[in-house]
Amino acid sequence: MNNGGNAESVAEVIVSNSGGASSIQVPRPRREEKGFAGSTIELRCGVGGTQYSWRKDDEELPRSSIIFGPTLTLLNLQLADAGRYICESEDGNDYIDLSVEGKHSS
Repeated sequence: MNNGGNAESVAEVIVSNSGGASSIQVPRPRREEKGFAGSTIELRCGVGGTQYSWRKDDEELPRSSIIFGPTLTLLNLQLADAGRYICESEDGNDYIDLSVEGKHSS
C-alpha cells in the first residue's frame, strides 16, 4: 500500500501454439456486485460467446442458482453465497466478486 491506496487485479494469460502462431487472451477486469440476503441477483457474463459455464471460486454453485445463457441468477441469496464467480466461454473469462449483506431494510 502506498499514499495513493491499493488496488487488486486479476490477469489470465493463455498462450497456445497452433501452427506456430501464439495467441494471448487477457480477460476483462473483475467486477463487483452487491446483493442482500433473501433477495435475487443476476450476474451477467461480460464476454461474448455461445456456450457459457459458471463456477464459484473452487466450490459448487449454490443450489438456488439458475444458468440461462450468459446470465447466472441466484435466488434467495445467503451470506455464504458471497465470493468470486467465474464465467467461462469460448471467447474468454469474466470475474465477478459478489458481496452479500444482511436483509435490506425498507
